[in-house]
Amino acid sequence: MKQLLSFEYRKLIRSKALYICAIVMVCLNIIGVVITKASMDFINSSFSGMSDTDLQMFGAMDYSGLKYLLSACNGSNMLIFFAIFVTIFVCSDFTEGTIKNIVSRGYSREKIFFAKSIVIGTGSVLFSMLSMLTGFVAGSVAFGVGKDFGGTTVLTILIQLLAMIAYTMMNVLLAVLFGKLGGALTLGIIIPLIYPIIIQLLDLLVVFMSDKSSEVTQDFFSRFTVGTNMTKISVIGADGKDLLFAAVIFFVYIMLFTLLGVLAIRKKEV
Repeated sequence: MKQLLSFEYRKLIRSKALYICAIVMVCLNIIGVVITKASMDFINSSFSGMSDTDLQMFGAMDYSGLKYLLSACNGSNMLIFFAIFVTIFVCSDFTEGTIKNIVSRGYSREKIFFAKSIVIGTGSVLFSMLSMLTGFVAGSVAFGVGKDFGGTTVLTILIQLLAMIAYTMMNVLLAVLFGKLGGALTLGIIIPLIYPIIIQLLDLLVVFMSDKSSEVTQDFFSRFTVGTNMTKISVIGADGKDLLFAAVIFFVYIMLFTLLGVLAIRKKEV
């Protein structure tokens, strides 16, 4: 196992896809802050006589480095970057015959899967932390650090990293199932974008069938998705119950995708 991990970490360090995605992600984060800053400056100059309450209605006082830190990983850009990086990292071993050579040396498929997952998970965590750091620094320069930075913020960040690992394991599963870049990458991008829409339609169906508009029926299915819980905790001062529930949901998805990944690689022809 140690040799497998060493091999995978060397591959991770040499991965061009990881560095390219990281550079693009950093640039997009900075550009997003710059555009928001310019927009807020325009609002402030155009409506200089407005009260703080009125400015808040425009969102002109809601931005800070802390807000960008907590929302850095909550968006479609991160999911696309994860899909690209993970799919290229895993599928290249199938297309180039690397896994076949490793198996022929006596390593079990399960060990190969876990070694690859650990290394990819490490890369994804570092990638996410870089996104958070970029958002925090750029947001702090533009709008100030913000308030309420404390233990809850640290806990929120750690739980968000669980969500990123869950997305990573989903992409690992897809890469193992397909083995080729095209199919795995396509689904890795489409599923996180289409899945919330399907869940929302199911929620509406539940509301329609139950003829109720309570919070339970409105959020019947979506409250169990990674995206919904990620959105709930990507705010300053997230509720403790939401954090706990999100942590459980993220952990369940990690275990589910890991189990399915192990089953998939056992039956995969290499």
